[in-house]
Amino acid sequence: MKQRIITALAIIATVFPLIYFFPFWGLRAVILVFSALAVYEITAIIDKRIPLLGIIGVYLMVLVLSFCWEQNYVVFLGLFIVLLFTIDVLYSFIDITRIAYLFLMTLMFSTAIRGLIQANVMFGFTGVMFVFVVTYLCDSAAYFIGRRFGKHKLIPKVSPNKTVEGAIGGFLVSFIAGVVYLYIWSQFNNGMAVFIAACITMPLTGQIGDLAFSSIKRHFNQKDFGSIFPGHGGALDRIDSLLFNFMVFHVILMFYNYLVTR
Repeated sequence: MKQRIITALAIIATVFPLIYFFPFWGLRAVILVFSALAVYEITAIIDKRIPLLGIIGVYLMVLVLSFCWEQNYVVFLGLFIVLLFTIDVLYSFIDITRIAYLFLMTLMFSTAIRGLIQANVMFGFTGVMFVFVVTYLCDSAAYFIGRRFGKHKLIPKVSPNKTVEGAIGGFLVSFIAGVVYLYIWSQFNNGMAVFIAACITMPLTGQIGDLAFSSIKRHFNQKDFGSIFPGHGGALDRIDSLLFNFMVFHVILMFYNYLVTR
């Protein structure tokens, strides 16, 4: 537990100042680093024999799909499909199931990054922090409440340690914290109903994201995606629920734009 807290504080002390003081380049530096770590973990969990060129190709496509203009998205998506099937043809140990996994993970990661960038462009640091607060307070509350009061397993075949009590507690703490955060920062006043909906939705989708990544690890018979963060595992182990919530927030901001531009 001590190591887990120390690691979390070290990540916060490194990442948040970068995003706050350097909202453009700092955010992109964080994206580049975590994308590189995540892509390595995404590919390594399949098979460590995947060539470096293939890993670099997946990494570049994550970045391209994250930063390209909307009108070019389908073009690059098509090129990525060609790249994946080329890997499938050249390397027999990469079957169609693993190709589908790489495709899905890349789409998810790039969509989450687009949501992160959109939140930063529209609301700056406070918009990004809103998602972080709702996500990680849910994670932490679910963990501690589950340890203290948990008696009923949530989905034991996917994650044996998660409990119903922890999930409910995490949702309530996250929802309340999100509403308080919106109240403090008046810039969210326009379209408030949309952001209240986010406070309801993201504690749920964040937990779904956590469970989804647990399911992936179980499928590939791995405990963690990596070990770069002591007490947490890999980069994906630390940002799994965050990825889901930035994807959801990306959709929520589309509704927000619709409401405020009517």
